Amino acid sequence: TWFPRLAAVYTLTQLQNIVNEGLPHAFFPGIPFDAASINCTPNTSSSWHRDYKNLAWGRCCIGALGTFDWKSSGHLMLDELKMILEVRPGDLVFIPSGVVRHRNARIMNPTEENRYSFVFYSAGNLFSWVANGFSTNDNAGVGPKQRESATPRRWQEGWALFPTLSEYNINRPP
Repeated sequence: TWFPRLAAVYTLTQLQNIVNEGLPHAFFPGIPFDAASINCTPNTSSSWHRDYKNLAWGRCCIGALGTFDWKSSGHLMLDELKMILEVRPGDLVFIPSGVVRHRNARIMNPTEENRYSFVFYSAGNLFSWVANGFSTNDNAGVGPKQRESATPRRWQEGWALFPTLSEYNINRPP
């Protein structure tokens, strides 16, 4: 995985919720995300949005399916990053959908092409639920001021889960 420490946090949180809630297994065994959306209209596209309820420093996994000219349409656009990504059918893209405004473009020739997508994600409240001893923020006595004061620490903890370039073993020129 490209994000081994982040994936471990997702997996541990998922397993703790499974055990605490008495579930027989994860909704998607072997996948650390707890929810999915399947977009199955033939010309799946979206408007600009952020997925505010997702774990802010986490990732969602977007998969593109269908038969479309990925060079000319169906691109994934990331607003703050000023990026437009060509996404081929079958590609998986991991983005911080809770904090980066994003959308995907329509396909150019809808009479001859189709584009579908699926998205795996986990709500940030699942992580809070576990951190609060399987209780809501309100029931755990965690008010808005406490959440706000903990934000810098939580962001530092979140960023520490991401690998550095040196961890990727990327071949660099001598």
